[in-house]
Amino acid sequence: MWDFVERSSVRTNYPNAFRILHIIVICVVIFHWNAAIYFKIGLMRGMNSTEATAWEFNYVKNSDALFSVCTAEPAQEEEVCSYNETGRDLDEREKYGEELMHYWTSEK
Repeated sequence: MWDFVERSSVRTNYPNAFRILHIIVICVVIFHWNAAIYFKIGLMRGMNSTEATAWEFNYVKNSDALFSVCTAEPAQEEEVCSYNETGRDLDEREKYGEELMHYWTSEK
């Protein structure tokens, strides 16, 4: 593979473009390996953890819908939410987190 890269970078009409493409491919492979190792560590340490602050991968952190926010458009008088949170304290979303999770998992 290294011979191919060396010979191609010398014989191509655009050697700098080839080198940039080569670096991008190397970065993508390294990022993939990094994510795979992180996932493997999560598997080894147990993904059954329910802590959102745990270092390793778990599905609680991956599917956390507690941080959805409402946006107010300047032309509208009220906020528009895909999930109606009228009359609820947004700082205490953990209390109705199960309801949020059910809404976002059934949302298509």
